[in-house]
Amino acid sequence: MDKSLDPDLPTLRTEHSSWQTESRGKIIVLPSYPNAFIGRTRHIQAIGELLKEEDKRLITLLGPGGIGKTRLSVTIGKTLKTAFEHGVCFVPLDAVTDHEQVPLYIVQGLGLKGRQKGLWIPEILDFLQEKEFLLILDNLEQILESASFIDQIIRNCPGVKILATSRETLDLSYEIEYPLDGLNRPNPRIYPDPQGLLVFDAIDLFVQKARAARPDFQLTRENSRTVVEICQELEGLPLPIELAAARIKLFSPELILEQLQQSTNLLRTRSKDVISRHQTIRNTVKWSYDLLNAEEKELFQQLALFRSGFTLTAIESVCSHHDALEVVELFINKSLIVKGEEIAGIQRFRMLKVIRDFGLEQLADNPNRSDYNANFTAFFLDFLEEGNLKYEDAEQSKWIALVGAEYENLIATLEWLVGNRPEQAGRLGVMFWRFHLNRGFLREGLDMIETLLKLHLAEKKTNAQLLEGAGVIEQNLGNYLDAKDYLKRCLDLWRELRDKTEITKALNNLGWVEWRLGNYDQSISYSENAIALSGELGDLQAKAKSLNNLAWTYMSQGLFEQKEELQRQILEIHSTAGDEKGIAFAKTNLGWALLETGKITEAETLLEESVELYKKLQHQQLLTFTYAIKAFCLYEQQKPEEARELLEKYCLVHFERIGDVWGIALSLDKLGDIYWEADNWPDARSAFQKSLAIHLSTHSKYGAARSSLGLSRLQWADGEFAEAGRTLNTSLTLAAEMGANQLLAEGHFEWGKRHLNNSSHQIALTGFAVADHYAAKLGAYQYQRFFSRITAQIRQVKTDLKDGLAEFAVKSWKQQGIEKYLSGPISREDLERRIRNLLEAAPKTGSAPQAALEFMAGSGPFNQLPEEQEDYLVRQVRKVVEQRMSDRHFTVDNLCREIGISYSQLNRKINDHTGLSVNKYMVLLRLNRAKELLADPALTIAAIAFDTGFKDPDYFYRLFKKTFQMTPGEFRQAQLREK
Repeated sequence: MDKSLDPDLPTLRTEHSSWQTESRGKIIVLPSYPNAFIGRTRHIQAIGELLKEEDKRLITLLGPGGIGKTRLSVTIGKTLKTAFEHGVCFVPLDAVTDHEQVPLYIVQGLGLKGRQKGLWIPEILDFLQEKEFLLILDNLEQILESASFIDQIIRNCPGVKILATSRETLDLSYEIEYPLDGLNRPNPRIYPDPQGLLVFDAIDLFVQKARAARPDFQLTRENSRTVVEICQELEGLPLPIELAAARIKLFSPELILEQLQQSTNLLRTRSKDVISRHQTIRNTVKWSYDLLNAEEKELFQQLALFRSGFTLTAIESVCSHHDALEVVELFINKSLIVKGEEIAGIQRFRMLKVIRDFGLEQLADNPNRSDYNANFTAFFLDFLEEGNLKYEDAEQSKWIALVGAEYENLIATLEWLVGNRPEQAGRLGVMFWRFHLNRGFLREGLDMIETLLKLHLAEKKTNAQLLEGAGVIEQNLGNYLDAKDYLKRCLDLWRELRDKTEITKALNNLGWVEWRLGNYDQSISYSENAIALSGELGDLQAKAKSLNNLAWTYMSQGLFEQKEELQRQILEIHSTAGDEKGIAFAKTNLGWALLETGKITEAETLLEESVELYKKLQHQQLLTFTYAIKAFCLYEQQKPEEARELLEKYCLVHFERIGDVWGIALSLDKLGDIYWEADNWPDARSAFQKSLAIHLSTHSKYGAARSSLGLSRLQWADGEFAEAGRTLNTSLTLAAEMGANQLLAEGHFEWGKRHLNNSSHQIALTGFAVADHYAAKLGAYQYQRFFSRITAQIRQVKTDLKDGLAEFAVKSWKQQGIEKYLSGPISREDLERRIRNLLEAAPKTGSAPQAALEFMAGSGPFNQLPEEQEDYLVRQVRKVVEQRMSDRHFTVDNLCREIGISYSQLNRKINDHTGLSVNKYMVLLRLNRAKELLADPALTIAAIAFDTGFKDPDYFYRLFKKTFQMTPGEFRQAQLREK
């Protein structure tokens, strides 16, 4: 490069440490950097391809300060060194304030003489005219007038391509605008393990800069989420990320994020090799702001009010007396706003956060700021009032999407109104809380309402509507008692106002909460009153909500056929009204009812239709609920692994994000069932314990009863017999309080099985009789499933007792006072005492439990399925296991192959008929055979273990004791004593 320029002329000033040059007729003038360039691979390739096209002569990299335009342009120049025959030259223009000086800097960059100002342009054009050359002009925003000189080069030098960087376009007709956005970064809610994060350029940059400041810095599970949030907060802008990462030597990532969320003062450096406008992010934005005229600065400050971007309509209203399209073009061309997403067919624009923060700082000193805020809040109040009318109609999904896009703007509006116009703040809250419910922003919605209620607003109607919102959201959060309190206060206000429509709604809401609490009588009372009022009003939609309350109560009581009938009525009402949300909810609920009545194919179709509707409506909470019921459907279709994956990887994730504790507990309870069936006891126990904790904290009786039942099974299986008894009694007590027939049937069946295992046959039979009583109320499908399971247990009683009860005379079941146990919780001690007394009195009175005698005589409900009609598959399994009894290597897999059926199908079938997994059923068959062999005192216990297929006599000993609550030796002694 020629260094003979006049010493009085300005020289190149650059932040770069060295230059690369080549001779032999080729010029390569590119700065070198001490650190590697990170990311932008897609942009490097795309821009390189554009520059190779013949008609692409001028490309301008656009973007705000700190986005990395300079480094990207240099990297592109390095990749294209061989593509341009005569070379590449980088010319930094950040120090130039007079556009007439631009040719001089190019002369210097090309190594030309350039001694006279008037000859700079001709000398450049003459030099480049016959060359294939790439000229990189960096930082043109402050000297846009230089576009005329750039135009001369393009028109007179056909082999020259120009790559420019600027915060503002050059406005040449052939200019290719290439706007840059932030570096790619992951979603802070869903991202891979720490090592996987390094594929994201923003994270990689942060880590490298952090290690430069503190070499021992590592990305860990503990800090990775915070690092992701920092990069999101800074919108992937390279300079702010570098400045934030450099602070790692002083602060933890958590403190860095906290400070960034309050101000950008943290984003500064004193490094001597960094130009002044990049030493703080504020200086970087100020550079662009200072280039605006007074009117543009006013507009810039008004646009800074928009937290989540804006539309052309919003600009027209807030920035009055200005053409919205011209405003957008002006600030996009200056890289002070960027194009956002198109939502519901409407284009949005936004400011990057670091730019907006600077704008708010300037607005704070503006005497017109109060007027600007008033215009801003008036627009969004009107926006909500107009859109709120669409909440219940066919425009709902579009409305929800638009409110979602304006969410942060609406929060800003609310904050200003709370401090300045509280009554209007209340109006906004009333219109806004349903969006929070729809999108699953439950905590945020409740916080908003509680803030507004503390204002003690004068308007009773507004207070009643806010109380409704608080009650509905608290109920969705699982805080049922708090929800009940809010909704009762809401009902009282509507009664004062004598508004029957709103009274009906409040009654419905209370009916729903009482159902959640397990207070079914109160729930039915509220719902029936609401039905009566909705009938007076002719309001079918309100009636549908009341019917829905009744349907869910019926479901909890095990009245599945009645639930199905009501849900069909509800679906018809919503379908007639065209209410998409109501249709979706009714289809989900009807699908659930159909699962319980055995109509799985129809249920599956309805659930798929519901999923598509909720996706359209963007209702995440109810979509997740529908997926949970879909998992139940998969479980019923004998696809437990698919059901588990859907519950674990989708439902739990979204319910937890939303804060829907009822949904979390619902998913955990079903996961507990799946784990139990798969003999995964640790995970089953964990699932039931977690769900029980939720149900207890929310005062949900039904949930607590269901979780307790599942947990009791695990406690019993693990040998915690006393604890298992207490837990089961808790479940039965709660179920009896509610009249939950399915839980009562399951609980008493479980109670009967345990006594059968203890050889307490009369007590077991009583448990099965009580279970049968409740199961008969569940409808034909559920009763048949229950009956197929209980039959095997009753046969065991018959086998064990043989003709031992034949001497007892027949007397009616009710005369023995057994009906007491059909309406209240079972007390194990009390029932044992009563039956013991009954049996002791039998020789004198000739009395015995009627069900036992009916069974022994071959009549009654337990004999509806004759022996020869026992399920063929169960008989086949028992036959095969008995044939291979002594084969210690015979496994379930061998059994499946021998019978010719998959494990999942066999397991489900055995469970339906015996209440056991196929593994446990095989073990029980072996143990029962062992009991028979123990009657022969000549056989050793070890020999019996081997003869019944156990590889380890010690394991056989422990398992026998765990199952029958006595050791093999104790059982043998008891048998000998009886003989």
